[in-house]
Amino acid sequence: MEVSFKKGKTKSTQVCKRKDGSTFWSAMDPFMIVHDLAHFCVESKLRAFNGFYRLIATGIDISDFENKQKINSKNLPSEAKIIELIVGQILTERADNKLSENFNATLAESANALGIDKTTSIRNEILVSIRKDLEKLLNKWNLLPVGDTLTLHFNET
Repeated sequence: MEVSFKKGKTKSTQVCKRKDGSTFWSAMDPFMIVHDLAHFCVESKLRAFNGFYRLIATGIDISDFENKQKINSKNLPSEAKIIELIVGQILTERADNKLSENFNATLAESANALGIDKTTSIRNEILVSIRKDLEKLLNKWNLLPVGDTLTLHFNET
């Protein structure tokens, strides 16, 4: 799936083009761009089959995530919930400007609090790689002039 982010002055636009040619777009504030780029990095490295972008690739529309009757935390796959927790922790690290000393322990606690009983951990080398990939994408995004587009390819298989 092709995932494009077009930079605007105050709002930017994300466009996803699925393999079947169908597309959709969403206006996004600066935080959501960072959030979705983090999703892209996490899901690409972990090859997540039920993360945000995989769900989008299979036909769910971004607006469905805003409709709590269609998609809510109770009917999301466990893997999607775990991905969201990982993204949240990585974004917290960025906001605090400090890497988590106990990333996997915090992740497991958060998953347990949501009733997710799967073993939840990330190998350190993968976590380091996700962080580096996110920094690279954010640097590209920050250097991108208003009106230009950052295009990425999400491997769905």
